Amino acid sequence: GSGPGKMPEVDWFAIQENTFTRWCNDQLAERGRHIEDLKSGLKDGIALIHIIEVCSQKSIGKFNAHPKIEIQKVENLNLCFEFIKKQNIKLVNISAEDIITGNLRLILGLLWTLIQEYDIGADGCDGLLKWVQSKIPDYNVVGWKKDWNDGRAVNALIDAVCPGLMPGHAELNPENAVENCRAGIELAHTKLGIDPRVLPEEMAHPKVDKNAMQVYIVQFRNVSEETIKKALAGAAPAYHELANAYGKGLSEGVVGDKAEIFCEVQLECGEPLQVAIQGPAGPLQAQGMARDGEGLYSCHYVPMAPGDYQIEVTLSGNHVSGSPFTAVVLQKESLGGEGKIRVFFSTTQMAGKGRSDVRNLEHLLKLKNVHLRSNFEPWHPVDLMDREDREAVFRKAGTRTLPIVFVNDEYVGDYDRMQELEEAGQLDRILDLSDKDMITMEQHMARLKASEAGNASFQSTGSVQASPQPSPAPPVAAAAEPEEEEYVEEFTDIPDLQSDGLIDGLQD
Repeated sequence: GSGPGKMPEVDWFAIQENTFTRWCNDQLAERGRHIEDLKSGLKDGIALIHIIEVCSQKSIGKFNAHPKIEIQKVENLNLCFEFIKKQNIKLVNISAEDIITGNLRLILGLLWTLIQEYDIGADGCDGLLKWVQSKIPDYNVVGWKKDWNDGRAVNALIDAVCPGLMPGHAELNPENAVENCRAGIELAHTKLGIDPRVLPEEMAHPKVDKNAMQVYIVQFRNVSEETIKKALAGAAPAYHELANAYGKGLSEGVVGDKAEIFCEVQLECGEPLQVAIQGPAGPLQAQGMARDGEGLYSCHYVPMAPGDYQIEVTLSGNHVSGSPFTAVVLQKESLGGEGKIRVFFSTTQMAGKGRSDVRNLEHLLKLKNVHLRSNFEPWHPVDLMDREDREAVFRKAGTRTLPIVFVNDEYVGDYDRMQELEEAGQLDRILDLSDKDMITMEQHMARLKASEAGNASFQSTGSVQASPQPSPAPPVAAAAEPEEEEYVEEFTDIPDLQSDGLIDGLQD
């Protein structure tokens, strides 16, 4: 470990981000889910819904399970905000857009609100500090920063919670700060099941974040009598309780696609990990089981039929947290467009045939009043979507030729195909056109507005979806070069406008 003279370059803000990410993953473990970071991990609303449901032990209700477009992500996030307000929890001033654009400061504020409500509780941080002081009065702990740096206080707290587990805490050399912190954090984890939400280097750092320390220390107050008994009896660590399983394969899948599963297990655990998968057509084998040098297991399975899959992840026959899991496998990848008419286009590549195709498709759909159907969504600009979502659209369509039309989440075609279907008299049936479920022009304009607001970074091109006049524009003659235009990425993803400079303000 690094001695006191070699403090890593880190600030309280980074420590808070790391700890809050670990806190999120502690909640998500129950659902077999995991996020890599706060800026991208919460933006579609799904992880946040699961975190809130696990914390509150209540259901948020129906949400968009496969949100690929901005408006669905916004809907998911707004469900979270509405639920939080209904629980009478005072919310920081945050919008769906803040989470989608990765405004870290506001995301941390939102998570801190949830942590205070569900983890720290009604007596707040002052109550937690008083509890610590009552447990280790000899250490004169008055705050959450320097009093913890040399690692003696955390070791003393272990011994106070579980008398006799760390009797030598008073003899620890304060010069060996990082080593002391490491010893305490590891002991608390293996013997008391306390998640290492703060790293030894972070706890020993003079700029350790006080909120991060509170998120870590509050776990000591919740240790059960049973856990203390086992620790004092010298019981071996319950490795299955310390393990975390996650991966897409534990919650969802697509027929024929590899579904991955990961499981973090203590490095010193010698018990074999077992993954048992039961699908609609019988048991399935987990393939490619491997373990890396950090103790992370990985494997996968390939579902061959749609339906629910039951997955048991065990160590020596004991279920890890959240196991058994249920994964819902679909016949085909979902873009979340079931029951909808959707058109995808590009605002940047509008030359030649691509441009005339957009105009002509718009004209064709307007003639059929598709824009006034309740199940029609304003045109989606692929160049303003996340790369991952954009690739899903192209994958599902089996082409990169724009514009792309989907009906009921099935690919119908590009403009040329739509025109062929129209000439063959089949288009109306595919679009399922009828006079029911129509909206007014005013409602359509309101929908456009909401769509543009939902797509925070979307600047209207003034064409395509924005044209309000009900009279159809004349078709545009195709440009001379008739070859199909494929969408090529000629840009970097929309830049993240949030600065990552040192931000303070959450500190006090």
